[in-house]
Amino acid sequence: MDTEAANLPTAMDAASQLADTYAEALLGVVADEQADAVAAELEAVVDLMGRIDGFEQLLTGGILNRRELSAVVRRVFEGRCSRAAAAFLSVLARRGRLSLLRRTVRSFRAMLDARQGKVAVVAATAAPLDADQQDHVRRSVAQVLGIEPIMKFTVDDGLLGGLVLRVGDRLYDASTAARLRRLAKQLGEALAPRR
Repeated sequence: MDTEAANLPTAMDAASQLADTYAEALLGVVADEQADAVAAELEAVVDLMGRIDGFEQLLTGGILNRRELSAVVRRVFEGRCSRAAAAFLSVLARRGRLSLLRRTVRSFRAMLDARQGKVAVVAATAAPLDADQQDHVRRSVAQVLGIEPIMKFTVDDGLLGGLVLRVGDRLYDASTAARLRRLAKQLGEALAPRR
């Protein structure tokens, strides 16, 4: 592959950039106190697209022209969600961009969370944590890292015990396996012949 071809943006990159642009525009016009509600409404629309047979295909499949699609969006959403969410869906319909809705909503939520100081944190443990344990982890992460964590708890069968946290692109490994590796290294260094 030549260098010029390797540097060309893919259709996926262009769609992601366009979705980000729409998300930024929406974030710029929605009042702070309204933003979470608008995000929840748009997430509900995305959920409906996945649950109602044929609905996503109707909105994104090119079956309807833009004028017809705009009319459908108006009839379905106006009066059933906030003016901001309905207007945003209408803009996407008029521009033939409803196929970007999923990406745009994900991007909008991520930008909104970042603006509000919320950070996605994935906590992996060897066994499921109960509600009190999850709350303790949430409070500890918030206090130690100085963030408002949006926690996702997972079970990793490969862990012996302890906890592994992923905060953005950083990994905090407090697992039993990590402690055993550190201990083995320390023992290896202590038992190594001195020169």
